[in-house]
Amino acid sequence: MSTEAPVLRSCAAMASTVAAGLVTVVFVEEKAVSVEIPPSVILTVADAPEGVRGDSANNVQKAVTMETGITVQAPLFIKTGEKIKIDTRTGKYMERA
Repeated sequence: MSTEAPVLRSCAAMASTVAAGLVTVVFVEEKAVSVEIPPSVILTVADAPEGVRGDSANNVQKAVTMETGITVQAPLFIKTGEKIKIDTRTGKYMERA
């Protein structure tokens, strides 16, 4: 069983946690043998375009850019400057922080 897919899926989320300083790296003989990231991270929304009105009957989302530069799909009500919680395993929006 390969672990490549989950690792690749979480690269963007891992990059955001590295930028936030929340990663633990274990070294043995000067080689990294383990990287631990938290299950979620709270980041500030750097850019959130206005949502389209009248499109709220379904779970409509928009792309928002985080302070670390990653882009996450979030609900229309999320605005620039808000803090949101992101799942580091999937890189997806979880909730407002």
